[in-house]
Amino acid sequence: MRFQSSHVLDFTSDVSMPVLKASLSLMVGAGDLNHNDMPNVEQFSHDVFFCNAWDINGSFQANIDWITKNESTKIICVVDYYNEVQRNKFIELFKGRFHLIDGHGGHVPHFTILELERLLAEGGEAVNIHEKSESMMPIDDAKYYFENGYFPGFAPSPQYLTSRIYTPGRLMPQEQVRELEGLFIAKINHLEKSLNQITIQRDILENLSLLPLADLQQMLACLQYEKQMPINMNGHICMNMRIWQDVTRLEIVIKKVPVDFFDTEINDKDFDTAKKARADYIIEAIRQDMENGHILGQFAKYRTLKKLLDKI
Repeated sequence: MRFQSSHVLDFTSDVSMPVLKASLSLMVGAGDLNHNDMPNVEQFSHDVFFCNAWDINGSFQANIDWITKNESTKIICVVDYYNEVQRNKFIELFKGRFHLIDGHGGHVPHFTILELERLLAEGGEAVNIHEKSESMMPIDDAKYYFENGYFPGFAPSPQYLTSRIYTPGRLMPQEQVRELEGLFIAKINHLEKSLNQITIQRDILENLSLLPLADLQQMLACLQYEKQMPINMNGHICMNMRIWQDVTRLEIVIKKVPVDFFDTEINDKDFDTAKKARADYIIEAIRQDMENGHILGQFAKYRTLKKLLDKI
């Protein structure tokens, strides 16, 4: 261990789960710095902190000292998210333990949807799924996307849709801004009709024309996660307030939800024996796909299960 404290888990070494309460909250990108002369662990109410042990004028030790002084049970996890071994070690250790996963600001690591599924407890929620892009997008690329459904030459991540759109050589005229807003609104309304795993707050959907272009870009970026959602995860695009802030923001809140495997019906003593055996086989196959992150397989098999049980 590089850090001699029982409050620090160093994932560059072997670690084991300390004695913690069953349901935990996680703050990503904090635990090693001070903001407004206050250690992160004091500023945020979360139980576990995910950071890289940055140290600015003793800030990392200040966080450790605050935990020690206040006899807190908070834990600081030192993890390099981009190191696959360390990241997987963290996920395996805290699998199914978090009722909330948050992130401090935009420039922090962001877990994938499948990683969030592994980390969340059933009913748990995650926010700060991606950061706003700092790229610049030529307006011609944006128009190409709306005409073809993809960007020219490459397949960027969802947050590329939040890039600042510009007209080369000059400020973008208001009529072009309004044209883009119309294109984003039309695309959002089109995609919304086929959503299964993601919902949009009703009053937001009904008033898209009132949103600024940046919010429309953010919403369309969030809709790209529909195809990444496993069967036990859903998302809700809404005006959300973080527990450590007093302002709302448009974002997607990801939630881990139970899957209805129709247990009561299947286990009824009068249920057809052969059909039950078939249903049990399909359910086990779905669970295997969930464990392995095979998203298409989950939904295909679940549809087969519902068809077998006359649910569709």
